Amino acid sequence: MELLHSTSKQKLLIVVTIAIALFTFIPHVYSFAKDPNFLLKQQQPPSQTSTTIKLENDVVTTNENCDIFSGEWVPNPEGPYYNHTTCYAIPDYQNCMKFGRPDTNFMKWKWRPDGCEDAVPVFDPWRFLEIMRGKTMAIVGDSVSNNHVQSLICLLSQVEYPVDNSVVPGYRFKRWTYKTYNFTIATFWTTFLKSV
Repeated sequence: MELLHSTSKQKLLIVVTIAIALFTFIPHVYSFAKDPNFLLKQQQPPSQTSTTIKLENDVVTTNENCDIFSGEWVPNPEGPYYNHTTCYAIPDYQNCMKFGRPDTNFMKWKWRPDGCEDAVPVFDPWRFLEIMRGKTMAIVGDSVSNNHVQSLICLLSQVEYPVDNSVVPGYRFKRWTYKTYNFTIATFWTTFLKSV
């Protein structure tokens, strides 16, 4: 009987892993299908130093000298965008204020990438949800990716609170849906990511 239970768990893990892989892979394939010249465009050398992207009512200009992986943390007097009282996704054990942290200055910082000046826009939860309408995002990882998901949920909660529709109890596999936008975030906890 124990062997049968173990086999069922293994099958469930395989099915969940395949589902997450598909949810991650299919949107990329769909994007390529919409623009068959995508790979050709990527192989051409850049002919200008900046690109203008039209997003409905706004125009975003990107600078090719902008390196988001290199930069520095700078003070942000407008921050934070959420805290433990405005976002339920922060668990009590991660609530610094509850456990005696007296100041809030540690929350008032932002990342400024090299070569970008102030070209990196503030995250817009309304725009993000509109872009993700009808889609699913899968995030696989450990506690760091879990913190990213919590942060994303907190930022998006300015627009709408998601419904937790996880089918398995616990933290290893979670699913949240933003009903108005038909957008789902799925997380799969794993401590090791390995290429096979």
